[in-house]
Amino acid sequence: MRAILDMANLREMIDNDQDVERELIENFHACYKAGLIEMQQGLATQNNMQWRNGAHAIKGIALNIGAYRLGDVCLYAEEEKKKKN
Repeated sequence: MRAILDMANLREMIDNDQDVERELIENFHACYKAGLIEMQQGLATQNNMQWRNGAHAIKGIALNIGAYRLGDVCLYAEEEKKKKN
């Protein structure tokens, strides 16, 4: 099973730059929060496209930072929601 966040891969990609690491983690948190809010709003208003856009945003930032399991879950959720349209 893969780690929730592949820190070794992330650190290799950024050449162990702690400032870049901190910035990426902070960016991940902000984007995750925004995507989650979009998903919640889409759910509340039954707007499947808005919900999928939120899941898509979280998937993108998760895969970029190395949170592959979260990215996989978001991809699955996004595809399942698409089937229901």
